[in-house]
Amino acid sequence: MPSTTWGIRLGSGCAFGEWCRKQPPSIVGLGWREVSIQHALKGDLEGLKGDLRKTYPNDNSRQIGSSAGMLFSFIYKAQPDDYVWHYDTKVGFAYLAKIKSPAKDRDFALSEENIDIWHYREVELGPFMPLGQLHGDIVASLRFPKQSFWSMTYVNQETERIWNSRSFLGQPTPESTDIQEAYANLVGLMRNRLRALDYKDWETLTKEYVEKQGGKINGPVGGTREGIDVEAVFI
Repeated sequence: MPSTTWGIRLGSGCAFGEWCRKQPPSIVGLGWREVSIQHALKGDLEGLKGDLRKTYPNDNSRQIGSSAGMLFSFIYKAQPDDYVWHYDTKVGFAYLAKIKSPAKDRDFALSEENIDIWHYREVELGPFMPLGQLHGDIVASLRFPKQSFWSMTYVNQETERIWNSRSFLGQPTPESTDIQEAYANLVGLMRNRLRALDYKDWETLTKEYVEKQGGKINGPVGGTREGIDVEAVFI
Protein backbone atom coordinates (compact mmCIF):
# COMPACT_ATOMS: atom_id res chain seq x y z
CA MET A 1 0.00 0.00 0.00
CA PRO A 2 1.50 3.41 -0.97
CA SER A 3 2.68 5.64 1.85
CA THR A 4 0.59 8.71 2.70
CA THR A 5 2.10 12.13 3.41
CA TRP A 6 1.06 14.18 6.44
CA GLY A 7 1.98 17.54 7.92
CA ILE A 8 2.31 18.26 11.63
CA ARG A 9 2.72 21.38 13.73
CA LEU A 10 4.87 20.47 16.71
CA GLY A 11 3.45 22.78 19.35
CA SER A 12 2.20 26.36 19.17
CA GLY A 13 4.31 28.20 16.63
CA CYS A 14 5.91 24.87 15.68
CA ALA A 15 8.24 25.51 18.62
CA PHE A 16 9.00 21.95 19.79
CA GLY A 17 10.63 20.48 16.70
CA GLU A 18 14.14 20.34 18.12
CA TRP A 19 12.90 18.71 21.35
CA CYS A 20 11.03 16.04 19.36
CA ARG A 21 13.99 15.33 17.07
CA LYS A 22 16.37 14.88 20.01
CA GLN A 23 14.26 12.31 21.86
CA PRO A 24 15.67 8.76 21.78
CA PRO A 25 14.17 7.76 19.35
CA SER A 26 12.95 10.87 17.54
CA ILE A 27 9.21 11.51 17.68
CA VAL A 28 6.37 13.63 16.33
CA GLY A 29 3.34 14.35 18.47
CA LEU A 30 0.30 16.38 19.51
CA GLY A 31 -1.03 17.97 22.69
CA TRP A 32 -4.45 17.40 24.35
CA ARG A 33 -2.75 15.91 27.42
CA GLU A 34 -5.98 15.15 29.30
CA VAL A 35 -7.55 13.19 26.44
CA SER A 36 -7.00 9.41 26.24
CA ILE A 37 -6.00 7.89 22.92
CA GLN A 38 -7.78 4.59 23.64
CA HIS A 39 -10.97 5.32 21.66
CA ALA A 40 -8.99 6.49 18.64
CA LEU A 41 -6.71 3.45 18.74
CA LYS A 42 -9.84 1.31 18.33
CA GLY A 43 -11.19 3.45 15.48
CA ASP A 44 -13.95 4.88 17.68
CA LEU A 45 -14.25 8.49 16.51
CA GLU A 46 -17.49 9.15 18.42
CA GLY A 47 -15.92 7.89 21.64
CA LEU A 48 -13.01 10.28 21.10
CA LYS A 49 -15.44 13.16 20.57
CA GLY A 50 -17.16 12.22 23.82
CA ASP A 51 -13.86 12.38 25.71
CA LEU A 52 -13.15 15.80 24.21
CA ARG A 53 -16.59 17.13 25.20
CA LYS A 54 -16.03 16.03 28.81
CA THR A 55 -12.55 17.55 28.91
CA TYR A 56 -13.42 20.80 27.10
CA PRO A 57 -17.09 21.49 27.96
CA ASN A 58 -16.88 25.09 26.73
CA ASP A 59 -15.83 24.11 23.18
CA ASN A 60 -18.55 24.18 20.55
CA SER A 61 -19.36 21.34 18.17
CA ARG A 62 -17.12 22.74 15.44
CA GLN A 63 -14.11 22.94 17.79
CA ILE A 64 -14.75 19.43 19.10
CA GLY A 65 -15.06 18.06 15.57
CA SER A 66 -11.84 19.75 14.46
CA SER A 67 -9.84 18.51 17.46
CA ALA A 68 -11.24 15.00 17.12
CA GLY A 69 -10.44 14.90 13.41
CA MET A 70 -6.79 15.84 13.95
CA LEU A 71 -6.30 13.41 16.84
CA PHE A 72 -8.10 10.59 15.02
CA SER A 73 -5.98 11.06 11.90
CA PHE A 74 -2.76 11.11 13.93
CA ILE A 75 -3.63 8.14 16.14
CA TYR A 76 -5.67 5.89 13.82
CA LYS A 77 -5.42 6.88 10.16
CA ALA A 78 -1.68 7.53 9.86
CA GLN A 79 0.21 4.27 9.43
CA PRO A 80 3.81 3.12 9.95
CA ASP A 81 5.93 4.04 6.92
CA ASP A 82 3.75 7.07 6.19
CA TYR A 83 5.71 10.29 5.69
CA VAL A 84 5.34 13.33 7.92
CA TRP A 85 6.66 16.86 7.33
CA HIS A 86 7.26 19.43 10.00
CA TYR A 87 8.59 22.98 9.72
CA ASP A 88 10.81 24.37 12.47
CA THR A 89 10.24 28.13 12.51
CA LYS A 90 13.20 28.66 14.84
CA VAL A 91 15.69 27.57 12.18
CA GLY A 92 13.70 27.97 8.95
CA PHE A 93 14.14 24.30 7.97
CA ALA A 94 11.58 21.69 6.90
CA TYR A 95 12.14 18.14 8.16
CA LEU A 96 10.89 14.91 6.62
CA ALA A 97 10.40 11.76 8.68
CA LYS A 98 8.82 8.30 8.46
CA ILE A 99 6.40 7.04 11.09
CA LYS A 100 7.68 3.87 12.76
CA SER A 101 5.31 3.13 15.65
CA PRO A 102 1.65 3.16 16.67
CA ALA A 103 0.49 6.18 18.68
CA LYS A 104 1.50 6.21 22.36
CA ASP A 105 0.83 8.35 25.43
CA ARG A 106 3.95 10.16 26.58
CA ASP A 107 5.44 8.62 29.72
CA PHE A 108 8.89 10.22 29.58
CA ALA A 109 10.37 13.66 30.30
CA LEU A 110 7.29 14.41 32.41
CA SER A 111 9.15 17.16 34.26
CA GLU A 112 9.11 19.19 31.03
CA GLU A 113 5.43 20.06 31.21
CA ASN A 114 5.94 23.18 29.12
CA ILE A 115 6.54 20.89 26.12
CA ASP A 116 2.97 20.38 24.90
CA ILE A 117 3.56 17.04 23.15
CA TRP A 118 1.60 14.29 24.90
CA HIS A 119 0.52 11.78 22.24
CA TYR A 120 3.39 10.74 20.02
CA ARG A 121 4.72 8.37 17.39
CA GLU A 122 8.32 7.31 16.91
CA VAL A 123 9.85 8.31 13.58
CA GLU A 124 12.91 7.77 11.42
CA LEU A 125 14.43 11.13 10.53
CA GLY A 126 15.11 11.77 6.86
CA PRO A 127 16.27 14.74 4.77
CA PHE A 128 15.87 18.31 5.98
CA MET A 129 16.34 21.53 4.05
CA PRO A 130 15.55 25.27 3.95
CA LEU A 131 11.83 25.70 3.33
CA GLY A 132 12.43 27.83 0.26
CA GLN A 133 14.12 24.96 -1.59
CA LEU A 134 10.96 22.84 -1.56
CA HIS A 135 8.12 22.49 -4.06
CA GLY A 136 5.63 25.35 -3.73
CA ASP A 137 2.78 23.08 -2.61
CA ILE A 138 4.86 21.81 0.33
CA VAL A 139 5.95 25.35 1.25
CA ALA A 140 2.36 26.62 1.20
CA SER A 141 1.19 23.78 3.44
CA LEU A 142 3.98 24.08 6.01
CA ARG A 143 4.57 27.82 6.29
CA PHE A 144 1.22 28.83 7.81
CA PRO A 145 -0.49 25.66 9.07
CA LYS A 146 -4.12 26.04 10.10
CA GLN A 147 -4.26 22.66 11.86
CA SER A 148 -2.03 20.59 14.11
CA PHE A 149 -2.08 17.48 11.88
CA TRP A 150 -3.30 17.33 8.29
CA SER A 151 -3.18 15.31 5.08
CA MET A 152 -0.68 16.25 2.34
CA THR A 153 -1.53 13.49 -0.14
CA TYR A 154 -1.21 15.96 -3.03
CA VAL A 155 2.59 15.92 -2.55
CA ASN A 156 2.98 12.14 -2.12
CA GLN A 157 5.03 11.74 -5.28
CA GLU A 158 7.40 14.64 -4.54
CA THR A 159 7.82 13.51 -0.94
CA GLU A 160 8.67 9.97 -2.05
CA ARG A 161 11.24 11.37 -4.48
CA ILE A 162 12.91 13.48 -1.79
CA TRP A 163 13.01 10.59 0.67
CA ASN A 164 14.47 8.14 -1.84
CA SER A 165 16.99 10.54 -3.40
CA ARG A 166 18.27 11.82 -0.04
CA SER A 167 18.88 15.06 -1.91
CA PHE A 168 19.47 18.46 -0.31
CA LEU A 169 21.25 18.01 3.03
CA GLY A 170 20.79 14.25 3.13
CA GLN A 171 19.71 11.97 5.91
CA PRO A 172 21.13 12.76 9.36
CA THR A 173 23.51 10.15 10.75
CA PRO A 174 25.01 9.90 14.25
CA GLU A 175 28.19 11.49 12.87
CA SER A 176 26.51 14.33 10.95
CA THR A 177 23.48 15.28 13.04
CA ASP A 178 25.32 17.64 15.42
CA ILE A 179 26.97 19.52 12.53
CA GLN A 180 23.70 19.80 10.60
CA GLU A 181 21.78 20.95 13.67
CA ALA A 182 24.50 23.53 14.42
CA TYR A 183 24.22 24.82 10.85
CA ALA A 184 20.44 25.00 11.12
CA ASN A 185 20.74 26.87 14.44
CA LEU A 186 23.20 29.31 12.87
CA VAL A 187 20.75 30.01 10.06
CA GLY A 188 18.07 30.59 12.69
CA LEU A 189 20.26 33.07 14.57
CA MET A 190 20.94 34.96 11.34
CA ARG A 191 17.23 35.11 10.51
CA ASN A 192 16.39 36.38 14.01
CA ARG A 193 19.12 39.03 13.77
CA LEU A 194 17.82 40.24 10.42
CA ARG A 195 14.26 40.43 11.76
CA ALA A 196 15.52 42.63 14.62
CA LEU A 197 16.90 45.33 12.30
CA ASP A 198 14.94 48.56 11.98
CA TYR A 199 14.75 50.65 8.81
CA LYS A 200 17.89 52.67 9.66
CA ASP A 201 19.86 49.46 10.27
CA TRP A 202 18.75 48.17 6.87
CA GLU A 203 19.81 51.39 5.18
CA THR A 204 23.26 51.18 6.78
CA LEU A 205 23.57 47.49 5.96
CA THR A 206 22.62 48.14 2.32
CA LYS A 207 25.16 50.99 2.09
CA GLU A 208 27.97 48.77 3.43
CA TYR A 209 27.05 45.93 1.07
CA VAL A 210 26.97 48.23 -1.98
CA GLU A 211 30.35 49.70 -1.07
CA LYS A 212 31.90 46.25 -0.68
CA GLN A 213 30.69 45.46 -4.20
CA GLY A 214 32.60 48.48 -5.53
CA GLY A 215 29.78 51.00 -5.59
CA LYS A 216 30.25 54.71 -4.89
CA ILE A 217 27.47 56.18 -2.76
CA ASN A 218 25.88 59.36 -4.11
CA GLY A 219 24.21 61.68 -1.64
CA PRO A 220 22.89 60.87 1.82
CA VAL A 221 21.72 57.45 2.97
CA GLY A 222 18.05 57.45 3.91
CA GLY A 223 16.51 60.87 4.14
CA THR A 224 13.24 62.06 2.69
CA ARG A 225 13.60 61.08 -0.98
CA GLU A 226 10.55 59.04 -1.91
CA GLY A 227 11.43 55.42 -2.75
CA ILE A 228 15.22 55.96 -2.62
CA ASP A 229 17.26 55.14 0.49
CA VAL A 230 20.63 54.33 -1.06
CA GLU A 231 21.87 55.55 -4.45
CA ALA A 232 25.20 54.35 -5.87
CA VAL A 233 27.23 54.33 -9.06
CA PHE A 234 29.33 51.37 -10.23
CA ILE A 235 32.26 52.24 -12.49
